[in-house]
Amino acid sequence: MTTSMKLHHIVISICALLCLAFAGEVHGHGSLPQKYWEAVWPNTPIPIAMQDLLKPEHEGDEIEDLPMEFEKQQYPEDLFFQNELYPGNTMNLQFDKSPFAQPAGLIKYLGANDDIKNTEKEAYNVDELCVKKRATIGEQKHCAKSLGSLIEFAISKLGNNIQALSSSLIDNQEQYTVESVQNLGDKGVMCHRLNFQKVVYYCHRIRATTAFMVPLVAGDGTKTQAIAVCHADTSGMNQQMLHDALKLDSADIKYPVCHFLGNKAIMWVPNFLGNVDV
Repeated sequence: MTTSMKLHHIVISICALLCLAFAGEVHGHGSLPQKYWEAVWPNTPIPIAMQDLLKPEHEGDEIEDLPMEFEKQQYPEDLFFQNELYPGNTMNLQFDKSPFAQPAGLIKYLGANDDIKNTEKEAYNVDELCVKKRATIGEQKHCAKSLGSLIEFAISKLGNNIQALSSSLIDNQEQYTVESVQNLGDKGVMCHRLNFQKVVYYCHRIRATTAFMVPLVAGDGTKTQAIAVCHADTSGMNQQMLHDALKLDSADIKYPVCHFLGNKAIMWVPNFLGNVDV
């Protein structure tokens, strides 16, 4: 099969998936069975982060602001610099253990002009964390409550030939050693599962951002992988929170600031990009 034929097949397949997604939403299902995913992306496992979107919602469930149990999030809190991503480096990751509806990943650092809640004491709701939240400098955002909405946003920013990647950090493990680092390029869309029992994703594309696939070895010897996202432009972030998290005395940030995506997040990248070891 030629490259153009393969691309044509992928475009048709994704369009078929979107049609099925929208049809499912019309009939109140809001998600698709696993066989549809397998028809579109054969031999590609469904990322753990997306599996909740493939489950039918409970009919009449209108509660959006009830938090999930924190054990199900597995979101690392740590920020680090890109020069720390190299084979052999050992990284200690701290995971969010607040029972409240915490902002996921980097979301809590976005919005330099917004009022910042004390997330250790106050809960968030869907509207203020996603729907009404202002986009920051260089950010394009979208709130997705269905598989169709999520995929449509990713396609609108990256085109049809895309792949979904996710981290698989291990429960009860906080020490990891980097095995290798693969550059996934600077075109990506991040979708963070927010900490609500009803499935809601905060999807966004941020300028000057590079993604990396990072195979890791946990402290107990288990091999896994994580998606690292590095931001060369931090002007749209809350500078005080950023410097506090990085423990910086100086106002200078000399390297791109990075974070790992958690198990409930998805990174969409173009499928045709060649991964490059760094």
